[in-house]
Amino acid sequence: MLKSFDFAQLIDHFSLFTKLSGSPLILLDKNLHIKAITANASSIFKWQSAQVLNQNFSFLCEKYQIDFPLPFTHPDSESVAEVSDFTEIQTTIYDQKLLWRIGFIRNQGLLEGILLTTPDEVFNFTPQTTKQLPASQEYQEYLENILENLPGVVFWKDIQGVFCGCNNELVRFFKCKSAADIIGKTDRDFFSEEIAKQFLEDDRKVIKAGKMLQFDDVITAHDGTRSVYLTNKIPLRDKRGKIIGVLAIGTNITERKNLENILRLAKEDIEIESAEKFKFIAKLTEEVTGQKVNDHKTIEQCILQIRNYLENIIANMPGAVYWKNRNGVFLGCNDNLAKLFQLNSRRDVIGKRDADFMPPEDVEMMRRNDWQVMDSGKAESMEETAVMADNIKHTYLTNKVPLYDDAHKEVVAVLGISLDITDQKKAEILEKEKAIAEKNAEVMQTLAGSIAHELRTPLSVVSINLDRLQLQRGKLDFKDQEEAAASFDKYFHDTKGALKETAQMIDMLLVKIKSVASETVDTSHFTPCSMFASIQDLLERYPFKPSEQNIVIWQPNKEQDFTYQGDIILTRHVLYNLIKNALRALKEGDGGNITIRLNQHEKQVNQLIFRDTGPGIPAEFLPKIFNKFESSNPITSGSGLGLVFCQIVMQGYGGDITCRSELGKYTEFILHFPKVQ
Repeated sequence: MLKSFDFAQLIDHFSLFTKLSGSPLILLDKNLHIKAITANASSIFKWQSAQVLNQNFSFLCEKYQIDFPLPFTHPDSESVAEVSDFTEIQTTIYDQKLLWRIGFIRNQGLLEGILLTTPDEVFNFTPQTTKQLPASQEYQEYLENILENLPGVVFWKDIQGVFCGCNNELVRFFKCKSAADIIGKTDRDFFSEEIAKQFLEDDRKVIKAGKMLQFDDVITAHDGTRSVYLTNKIPLRDKRGKIIGVLAIGTNITERKNLENILRLAKEDIEIESAEKFKFIAKLTEEVTGQKVNDHKTIEQCILQIRNYLENIIANMPGAVYWKNRNGVFLGCNDNLAKLFQLNSRRDVIGKRDADFMPPEDVEMMRRNDWQVMDSGKAESMEETAVMADNIKHTYLTNKVPLYDDAHKEVVAVLGISLDITDQKKAEILEKEKAIAEKNAEVMQTLAGSIAHELRTPLSVVSINLDRLQLQRGKLDFKDQEEAAASFDKYFHDTKGALKETAQMIDMLLVKIKSVASETVDTSHFTPCSMFASIQDLLERYPFKPSEQNIVIWQPNKEQDFTYQGDIILTRHVLYNLIKNALRALKEGDGGNITIRLNQHEKQVNQLIFRDTGPGIPAEFLPKIFNKFESSNPITSGSGLGLVFCQIVMQGYGGDITCRSELGKYTEFILHFPKVQ
């Protein structure tokens, strides 16, 4: 044991080297008390350097629950003799895995201290000799051992740049046998003139500054490999403070530099890629918004600008705009729908459903329409009605469009745009009612003329017969009572017939007015009827003139009779119109006849064929004869409602009426009746 050895002086010089090294270092005495600790080592353990000095290292690790087992428990234990000059311990400190190297400071084989560090350096503070040395030489030897084993290359030079000492790492780097091969030489003996000149210039900068400076040195080894060292250089002073040289510690940071270069290149690539992305986004922003993007904006700001622009368009779109997922949940809407739903913001609609705003019957209709669009995958237009928050039933003209996923394979939502047409629908209803009223007025005006026209003939007969009666009454002398009675009987018969015809005419016109006005017939009283009996009824009731009796050709054949579902009075009026029109046509032509026959068609229909050999109907008028106020004969002055009435009745029977005609030859109406099972 060396009596003159002062461990405190070693701690003072240790601080100098830790300042140069930059590696986490902890110096313990032989009792495991912390005598010195670097700031970066304190940071690893989350300790404050001043508070842990002179504290037992093992006790602190236990206190802070840090698993850091040293290779012995007490320096007096037998295990001390068994440990090597250095050992490694893998630790986990606050989830950070670190490999620690433990070096043992010995003096004449006895443990004096322990050095803990993380770099891949081996610390061996065993003196090279155990012979008794003067205290100053012993102290110097300890310092040299510390310098020798510090991480990285360590060397010191005089102010002329001549090497005065170094550690083994520099010896290995220069591929020398020992430090003696380096001491006394300069950088020119190991490097090119250019590099040596640069190193000398760096030394002079340190000497001139009088403080530590840091340099990045690129060094090419003998084998051609290039290494980068982070070198800390500090001026060396004598006891009077005069600078007498430079001390340097260099750490190989080649891997770090390579990583920095990789990161720099990656950053440049990212910047280039970001520039391209910005260029694309800026162009897209300009195309969408019509606003030029300045270079000071970021990609995020451009995207936000597009989003705000599109949201502003949606928010202010006319009508009610909304979109819902397949479950009927609202995903968004415009301001108009939010206002209609009495929401503070259009974003308040998100997550809600139709049932939150509408009665159940309207919700069912809305969902049915949504599913129809989503299932078909096609856009559709429709009218929708719903009672809204104002308790008023609104009518909407809605366009609904399916929304697909990114792959455009599956419909995931529906987009709806609804325009409120409530006022328009009311106006349309009023306009329609007005048109109906005007048409009814027109019909009534036309029918009034028709009534006057139809009733004029039988009333004229009544008037003439009354005049005749009056004349006959003046001539009566009661001498020839038989002749007078015969005349009176005839006049009474004709008058009664005219009144009967007038009554029938009134009945027919009333039925015609009601059917034409409503464009339908009442089917509630329909019963199975015989067509044979219906024709017989017509011929018996129609007020034929004597000259007209033989014009109608009807050969009764009950084998051709068929049954139809209808009303015999309506059928009578239909046939009445056909006979009246045919008689008028024959009268205006060169005569002819009317043929009535039945046809039991092979298909599911029976036919009544009504044919006259009159002048026929011009081809250009034939397609219009079943239109209201279009006469079958443009030359006559008919009301144009008779054939309309016939068509309404036949369609009410479930059948139809058609017409064929050849000008100058004939006109034929075919009444189609569905067969009754």
